[in-house]
Amino acid sequence: MVFAGDIMLDRGVKNSVIKYFGGDYAQLFKNTEILKTFDIVLPIWKAPFRTKEKMLEVFILFNMDPIVIPVLKMQA
Repeated sequence: MVFAGDIMLDRGVKNSVIKYFGGDYAQLFKNTEILKTFDIVLPIWKAPFRTKEKMLEVFILFNMDPIVIPVLKMQA
């Protein structure tokens, strides 16, 4: 079992993925093969996944784009 804490895919990370990887979130996980050797991997997400229509407009509320969910499923 392995825990991965405070994963944030918004703000600076999102901007970097767009700028350096052309929006391809899979590039963030290209060196994570070791995680597949564990029976259980528990990530701790720093924010909810929400579409633009459902995002809350609050001063410091992070909202991760659900577009990354299929990429995360591929890592399982």
